[in-house]
Amino acid sequence: MGFPIWLTNWQVAQLDEGSLDHIVPCSRGGKNAWENLVWAGKEANARKGNRLPHETGLKLLSVPRAPKELPASALIRNAHRIPEWRLFVRE
Repeated sequence: MGFPIWLTNWQVAQLDEGSLDHIVPCSRGGKNAWENLVWAGKEANARKGNRLPHETGLKLLSVPRAPKELPASALIRNAHRIPEWRLFVRE
């Protein structure tokens, strides 16, 4: 899916011991969007099921949000220090 490695939101868990969890479950109208997905440990995900966080006493450690866009030009460097390129890319 291309998701970054997130800090666990529902509980502290190893990255390989969890899965993506919908804050608002799909069965209750939740969307597959950055703002509705968190990385959750197996136990917390099973505990939450298809309920809302407040129905289970779970609290988010941070608010999920979409990553900021990074233009491809931000990654280009003028490693050979070509003078004509200085107006367009960093060295």
